[in-house]
Amino acid sequence: MQSNAPASKQGSDPAPATPSAVRPIYNVTEVEKKELAAIAYAEDVRGTLEEHKAIVSSVLNRYLSGEKQFAEPGQEVTISNVIAAKDQYQAFNKEAYLNALNGKPDYRAGYASAQRAVEYILKKGVTTNATFIHYLNPSGNNWFASAVAARGLIPATPPKAGDWYLYVQKK
Repeated sequence: MQSNAPASKQGSDPAPATPSAVRPIYNVTEVEKKELAAIAYAEDVRGTLEEHKAIVSSVLNRYLSGEKQFAEPGQEVTISNVIAAKDQYQAFNKEAYLNALNGKPDYRAGYASAQRAVEYILKKGVTTNATFIHYLNPSGNNWFASAVAARGLIPATPPKAGDWYLYVQKK
């Protein structure tokens, strides 16, 4: 069985997985599965299965990279710590996240989609190599464009999932 340790801890190339080179994720606890579904749901309550898969993939790509930038200073890079890292996932600890985590989502169909996304990713592997995601701003005021340039981000593979733009850091 393949190790679930971050690539950097396995002694292999830490490059994030691409959709053509996916691998299943093993040894994810029930608590982590709930956290993954809750963050995917809360980030996009009415999101599609494709969009929820992209959100879950971004969390797992960050975790699997083992890069300390994806957790708070001094914390281990775990699924829980990646989700909880400051200013990373806007929905963390917000009402939709907490309700979903406690099994009481406001929009059950959206939460069911997020749960299916988690199960799919854990069985089939990530659907994108993205570590940074951004929801399309319908007003056209794309504040994230300057952040993309400042962080040295480039489009992921694929570059978009529904209304979510997907990015990786240029190496």
